[in-house]
Amino acid sequence: MKIIYPILLILTTLLSMTAHAERSTRFGEYIVHYNAFRSDIIPPEVALRHSIVRSDHRGLVNITVLKKQADGSTQPVAARVQGTSRNLADQMSELEFFPVQEQETIYYLDQFRINDHDTLRFEIQVEPEGDANNTRGTVKFIQNFYTD
Repeated sequence: MKIIYPILLILTTLLSMTAHAERSTRFGEYIVHYNAFRSDIIPPEVALRHSIVRSDHRGLVNITVLKKQADGSTQPVAARVQGTSRNLADQMSELEFFPVQEQETIYYLDQFRINDHDTLRFEIQVEPEGDANNTRGTVKFIQNFYTD
């Protein structure tokens, strides 16, 4: 019986990590991957290269847009990305994304202030560039932040 509790704890932790690791949504032939986290987990050399402030009181939201290809693979695409975040008091902040291109991938990032136990609701509009069908989608998610 004593061994069951540690095993359940490990399984619960792994399932929780898997659920948050794959945060994506699909619209049309596009897949949008998204996440938000504290900026202090970014390696210092990456933060310096992209002018990101590393801090346990700064959050970073990351959006990547991929187009599904006929062979089943995906291709990163440029997009217009804009949105807002709201805290539990319904105070809204505009997100101002900037593109980061590394090798063949394009990320859209925005950095913002966070406080301990902040819960933010994100609503982000994504419009892939050059899409003949004018495909658009909205990503909505909630993220809790904890500071040290």
